[in-house]
Amino acid sequence: MAYCSHRYFARKLWNFTHELDKKQVPFVFIDSNINGLNNISYLGQNSFQSGFLAARLLHYAIPARSIVLILRIGGPEISNQSLNREDGIRNFFEKYGNEHILQHVDMDITSPKSLERLNHH
Repeated sequence: MAYCSHRYFARKLWNFTHELDKKQVPFVFIDSNINGLNNISYLGQNSFQSGFLAARLLHYAIPARSIVLILRIGGPEISNQSLNREDGIRNFFEKYGNEHILQHVDMDITSPKSLERLNHH
C-alpha cells in the first residue's frame, strides 16, 4: 500500500503550481480545492451540502436519541473538504436532529499511538 501524506502532497503541488504560475500556464483543480494557489477554477461537489445530505439521510435511518460518531481518519493536516463536510453534518443536526448526540474523534494514522489504539480494538 502506498501512502502520500497531505503535507508531502501539498508541498509537491505548491512547487508544481508555482512553476505553472511562472510560465503563465492556467490550471484548474478537480475534486480537491487547495486554498492559496492560483487555480482559475475548481470542479467538484459542495462538501458542506454533501455533509448536510449525509446527516439528513442518517437522521431518517437511526432511532431517536442515537449517538452519532464523526470519525475523522487521516494525518495531522485536515483537508478543507473534510472540514466543510463535517460542518454540513453538524449544521443539519443542530437544526433538525438535536435529539441525537454527536461525538467527534480524530484518528491520526501517521501517529504510532493512534495505530496502537486501533489495533487493540
